[in-house]
Amino acid sequence: MTTTEETMTNNIPMLPGRDDLGKFGVWVLPVSDGTKVEFEGYFLGMSSSRKPQHENHEGHVYGMAGTWTSSDHRCGACRWFEPRIFVQSDGHRFYGLYKLGATIVPGETNRISFEQVGSPMELIELLTVPKNGKVTLTIPGRRVIAQATGYDDAIKDAYLDWRTTE
Repeated sequence: MTTTEETMTNNIPMLPGRDDLGKFGVWVLPVSDGTKVEFEGYFLGMSSSRKPQHENHEGHVYGMAGTWTSSDHRCGACRWFEPRIFVQSDGHRFYGLYKLGATIVPGETNRISFEQVGSPMELIELLTVPKNGKVTLTIPGRRVIAQATGYDDAIKDAYLDWRTTE
């Protein structure tokens, strides 16, 4: 399977979806600088914080500009986070984390990154955030890791270890 996605919907790249989970392929994914990353491997998990209904911006078409991190003005229909996990198998085993910070707000751009790591624990660390003096996983981070545990025992073991020290 090859996924080369040139198509965008509302400036959001078309990416591998639920029907692609567990499948091997040559994946070609866009990143923020306009380039693409290409690799062979398995698609292990995806999640999204996208909401179906707009909130916190009554009287405005979109959430306020510059409120990516302001929780009191956040609208999950205007801006959301989508992580995707891959395991690459091009001679060495690497995990790939694709992170899309999506927006439909005019004048804003999507934040897209792809990072390769050598271990499931590093993968989990890439998804952690500080909260109330502790380190935790976001809800989409928890979901994508939990989904990937169904396809990769090393991620499952690392996640169970991380949960016991959380």
